[in-house]
Amino acid sequence: MSTPMILSLGSINSDLEFRGVASLGGGTVRTAGFTERAGGKAANVAVFTHRLGIATRLLGRIGNDYYAKVATDPLRKAGVDLNGVTSTDKAQTGIAIVIVQKNGDKTMLNASNANMEWGSEASALARDMIEAAPENSLLVADFEVPRNVLEIAFSSAERRRLKYWSTRPSPRKSNCRFSNASMRLRRTSRKPKDS
Repeated sequence: MSTPMILSLGSINSDLEFRGVASLGGGTVRTAGFTERAGGKAANVAVFTHRLGIATRLLGRIGNDYYAKVATDPLRKAGVDLNGVTSTDKAQTGIAIVIVQKNGDKTMLNASNANMEWGSEASALARDMIEAAPENSLLVADFEVPRNVLEIAFSSAERRRLKYWSTRPSPRKSNCRFSNASMRLRRTSRKPKDS
């Protein structure tokens, strides 16, 4: 019997972080520093669960560009399984510009880019990897990929009787929620509660 694993499905970004920003007023804004890092909800879940010693596979999309290397090299070096990460020529790798002000407040500008470019081949690969996962594996998915990809993933997990968990979408971005009754995503007019 194979060891259960975490399948982390969703966003993979290159985070461009500016620190020590006094204010975000107009004009040129000086910062205390700049770093490039791997990021994205699914990528972060994959790194953290892997560090806990849990077998983890990342399922997501990147572009064929410089930022794909920024987003995936640290994951590869850490030993995260990237066999479920595919690339596209249709969009750049997802980018998050993170602005950390001197008072600690954080602002993020996010361009989903490749995270939203899932063709039929990439969706089929994710489905196949979920369906081939060892018994008692767990699917963790964020809401930063197309809705149809989530539907395919959750249906595949249901067929395999795998447990799943999804990160709550940001209240500003979406009013989608997962319906336990239908095991499908559905639109709702209720606003999600703030954390």
